[in-house]
Amino acid sequence: MRETATRDEKRVWADKAVVSGIDVKQTFQKLIGSEHLGTSFLRKVDDISVKGGSIWVSHLLTRQPLVPRPKFQAPKCEGPGEYGGPYPCGSREIYYEHVGDVDGRRGKPTVPAERLMWIATQSVRFHETDSQCTIPGLYLESPYYVYVPPPEYQPDGPDAIDKHKEEINAYMRQAFSQVIENVDDDNLVAHLSNSPYESEFRNTGLIGGTWCGTRHCDDQWGENRPSPELARYRTPVDGLYLCNQTACHPGGLALMAIPYNLMHILIEDGLVEPGNWWYPSPWYIPQQGKISAIPR
Repeated sequence: MRETATRDEKRVWADKAVVSGIDVKQTFQKLIGSEHLGTSFLRKVDDISVKGGSIWVSHLLTRQPLVPRPKFQAPKCEGPGEYGGPYPCGSREIYYEHVGDVDGRRGKPTVPAERLMWIATQSVRFHETDSQCTIPGLYLESPYYVYVPPPEYQPDGPDAIDKHKEEINAYMRQAFSQVIENVDDDNLVAHLSNSPYESEFRNTGLIGGTWCGTRHCDDQWGENRPSPELARYRTPVDGLYLCNQTACHPGGLALMAIPYNLMHILIEDGLVEPGNWWYPSPWYIPQQGKISAIPR
């Protein structure tokens, strides 16, 4: 469709509506000319916070299953034991130190590895018949999450911490070793990881480097998400609707909720007439003056 396409370019005219699956900032800052939007609206888009919790995701390929240290093993479990949840979480100060790194310094982690907060899944949550690793004789432990700055807010550019990937991976393993006794070079085959910046490239709908998307707070939540003007997925451009996983209500990993919510709006605006398969959400509140999405 672009003018520089190798084949003849084409212009597609929408006779009903256009739905943007791209995040709120790219939609209005890059795809739609500012001449079509009000200055106050663009300022609100600019002010939308993406401090939603960008994560550095680690995947550890090992020769032997990872084993938690004795005090972290779950009681009455078979095998090497289970572990999961956040660590360390002994004091609120640890959390404040971590958030200071992420939202204050906005660079690679600086807190001591033993005070780095991380979260992991249970090591034996998958049945042996449903192995997560398809390489015979090896084991995969995944994912491990660590909160890091969103690419958009890094002072030295969105790929700043990516330039220190091996150093950061080694630092992460040092943090994990506070709980795991055999995450060492003898056992490790590969430490694979994806930074928030890489996550945005691999998942084209993401903003802020994670599925959390924009910040989940009172002024960007519910009827305000991502801003009051866009909370019902309509935009100031007639016929343009926003339907992005990380920007629209409810956000997060409620993947199917976003297009389902939009369907109610498209019915209200008279753009679609669903068949007998349609059923409205029990939490749907019809908008006065619109066509109700509740079948008669």
